[in-house]
Amino acid sequence: MPDASPANRDEQIAALAGQFVAYLRQGTDVDIETPEAVSDARGFTVLLAAIERLDLALGQLLDFASVYDDGSPSLEPLALPTAALTGEYLRHATGAEWLTPDPDDPMPDDSLTIVSADGIAIDLLGVARATLLSGAPNVRAIVTRLIESPDQEDRGDT
Repeated sequence: MPDASPANRDEQIAALAGQFVAYLRQGTDVDIETPEAVSDARGFTVLLAAIERLDLALGQLLDFASVYDDGSPSLEPLALPTAALTGEYLRHATGAEWLTPDPDDPMPDDSLTIVSADGIAIDLLGVARATLLSGAPNVRAIVTRLIESPDQEDRGDT
């Protein structure tokens, strides 16, 4: 049985995000940042630029998929890696942490939930599914909203 420890789960999510970066670089003409390149020392502008590139790459994949069908069914498999990559960006840039599902829960949750340093939890798998089904990926809007400070009008670096 595979190790279900939180550390192993985090490593698996990070590996999936890294594989998705390679997939997007090969399958689109967008230069996708690795999560490690989006560190908290570089500021929110770098994070938002990376997420914007992710939206652009996802948009290209939607365009490719629309040539063959309506795009929705063929893009569902991209929801999990999109959520993983978005979460890894947030982890590296903001100190967010993956929420580990309760191993004793009889109905485990299959979501990828990340918790910001401020304690805000967001189901990134749900966000990824919604943005892929929308036809116009906009993960950046969700991430911008998540990292906005409620007591500041303008952070100056967003």
